[in-house]
Amino acid sequence: MVKLENIWYEKNIDIPSQELFLEAAHTLPINPIFSDVILSVKGIPSLDSYNSIMDGGEEYSKVCQEKGVMPFSILRFEYDLRNSVFHPESTFDSILNCSQIQNLNKGINGLIKGGKFHQIKFKHGFDKFIKGHLSSLLEQGYEFSTADLALTTYSLTGYSQGEYSDTQVMFGSSYPKGVKVKIGGRISEEAANKVRSWFDELYEKYQLKQEALPLN
Repeated sequence: MVKLENIWYEKNIDIPSQELFLEAAHTLPINPIFSDVILSVKGIPSLDSYNSIMDGGEEYSKVCQEKGVMPFSILRFEYDLRNSVFHPESTFDSILNCSQIQNLNKGINGLIKGGKFHQIKFKHGFDKFIKGHLSSLLEQGYEFSTADLALTTYSLTGYSQGEYSDTQVMFGSSYPKGVKVKIGGRISEEAANKVRSWFDELYEKYQLKQEALPLN
């Protein structure tokens, strides 16, 4: 390992697009240790984009119904390393994403009527998700919403005990907006250079060239 100050690097591409997210996902030079990816039905932003608290989720529910989507629904999968397969979570909380009590009935009625899940989440097994499931999801009208990928991690003990991201790639349509990379101190210099070179190419293609385009 090399010292943090020798390779520390942080950079953003703040012009989000599905083309950028797809290229970033397919060309990532290092397979993440941990990953958390959410895809949403195209044309229906995350629930946070709607004023759901003020209107009781009415606008959001209307858009979902128009597109044959079950409102407040989310399907969660987690990768089972031992058996090399994704398992769906089976608890009720895993399929309804309702932070407001008044939205539970809308979510339940949506599940009864049926339709597409609004969001599908894949935890860990990033390379298996890309190779085995992404193309099918795209064909069914899903697109990237957010991704949080830990390429290297570090551990803390005591009060803050846990595993934390060290070298990290994040992307999303709202937060983060675009693609963000952070290179920490728990990564080899060779791997850090691969990540930096990969991101610099994306930055030139999706940030600098877009900024150079004439305004309409």
